[in-house]
Amino acid sequence: MLMDAKGIIRRTEDILRNDYQIELNEANSKQLHRALSDAVMYAIADDWRRSRRARESGRRAYYISAEYLTGRMIYNNLYNLGLLDDVKHLLALRGVDISIMEDIEDCALGNGGLGRLAACFLDSAATHDLPLDGYGLRYKFGLFKQDFTNGFQTEYADDWQRQGDPWSRRRDDKTIVVDFGDNRRVLAVPYDMPMVGYNTSCTGTLRLWQSEAIEEFDFAAFNSQEYALAVREKNYVEDITRVLYPNDSTYEGRSDLRAAK
Repeated sequence: MLMDAKGIIRRTEDILRNDYQIELNEANSKQLHRALSDAVMYAIADDWRRSRRARESGRRAYYISAEYLTGRMIYNNLYNLGLLDDVKHLLALRGVDISIMEDIEDCALGNGGLGRLAACFLDSAATHDLPLDGYGLRYKFGLFKQDFTNGFQTEYADDWQRQGDPWSRRRDDKTIVVDFGDNRRVLAVPYDMPMVGYNTSCTGTLRLWQSEAIEEFDFAAFNSQEYALAVREKNYVEDITRVLYPNDSTYEGRSDLRAAK
């Protein structure tokens, strides 16, 4: 690990000054989360790279799941690195309560026990220095958020990425083309998330795939004032990873669910 807690805090302060022109005690939860997460990602970069290189030369295992309920990565990673208490203390000295991170959305990549079990497998494997990586889908929206109005449940979109996703790294160099049975071709773009083991330099990888259109904009249709048609392919393709478990009461919903699987 390149940094101790003091080094991570210093880098966090540098990011906040450079990107937001503010001091640490002026940062809101989103700004602090992004800066602190980037500092931790920088700190674990060498361990992550070495772990991936080591796995290339031997046997390794892959865990494939429809869900990964990782929770708040900032707490989990700092704890596994043995830095949570130190970072909490250093933030407090600067007038910042780490509990403001509770305002940050969890990665809504799972719904319950299945997703939590998958995340625990990866966490445990990294802790025991086992070459296990995970694969799944990068959903834009979770299952749903809920509120209650006049005693009735109201559902609305769970956009967990609205506050950013500093723990994932887009890997355009690993993008592949997926051919579907209806002659449709879709780009699968991977995003890699480090899975930090407890008290070890071993760092696994959770690779989540996002569906994107090969041609996302039909310029000829747009010039013909067919605006909806111009982005139809983009919308259709992105539906594959748009929502965790789409409504399967219709044929379209069942089709999306089968494609996601």
